[in-house]
Amino acid sequence: MTQQKIAIVASLSPEPRGEGRPETGVLYLRLGQRSFPARDWTDFPIVVLGGWSMWLFEILCTARRTATLGFMEGSYELKVTRSGDVLRIKAREGFSNGSREHWAGDVAVLQLLDAMSAAYQSVAMDAARYGYVGPAIQLLERERDCLSTVATHLRNAETSRKESAKYS
Repeated sequence: MTQQKIAIVASLSPEPRGEGRPETGVLYLRLGQRSFPARDWTDFPIVVLGGWSMWLFEILCTARRTATLGFMEGSYELKVTRSGDVLRIKAREGFSNGSREHWAGDVAVLQLLDAMSAAYQSVAMDAARYGYVGPAIQLLERERDCLSTVATHLRNAETSRKESAKYS
């Protein structure tokens, strides 16, 4: 399996939507040269990233090995399957029996965690820049910190495995 470079592009719109309404912005996944659902896709980054984190924690921290990460706008989803330290990502449009696969690719677990952390950081910086406050922003910051902690633990475990292998 050839692993590809991944990025999650996320930013908030400078135009506030009003009390109790989720903020919109750009959110899409870039794997190699491909973008999904599309470059500069408009969605709800705070809400979507929160859902993605929940499912990623499930496949990283439990026996569950497959998760579906959805977008709020359109019928787009990412089907993620874990096999060891590699995640297979399938970009799909449509739901259930009517879904169509756009592409699939493999990434390292740590790469995806880093991409998620970068997306969270981008959205948090936009929230601060535009003066967005509230529970959703506080939750976003806690989720970002959790992702960073999980990535650190995985990196430490990987380093320990490599060190142990040297002396075996």
